[in-house]
Amino acid sequence: MIYFDSDLHFQMWDFHVSYSRLLLRSPRDESDDDSVDLDVTFTAVFYSELGCHLQGIVIRDATPDEIEYLHRRIAEMYFNHARCYVIVSGNYTYFVVGGNIAIETSQLRTRLLP
Repeated sequence: MIYFDSDLHFQMWDFHVSYSRLLLRSPRDESDDDSVDLDVTFTAVFYSELGCHLQGIVIRDATPDEIEYLHRRIAEMYFNHARCYVIVSGNYTYFVVGGNIAIETSQLRTRLLP
């Protein structure tokens, strides 16, 4: 299943260890008052392999081969209720393993968190 597809530039914007929350953001154009931040938030994150800057992303479910790869890297007990997300950006494949994903817009200034 594909959860999200965008040609925008995203950055790994924030990770809260205590909340296990990972935020990818496509920052708004500060010169355009009508533009918005586009935020992709992962919750209950306990594993990620992710670049800091992503030009265009597709977020989808992991294939059986990708899940096998993640099983070799992460203890089995963590997979009970986890979802394995794959983030493809250009020729690179990244992973986030955790709970839910939320996609939303924000008009806060980029230096602030939602």
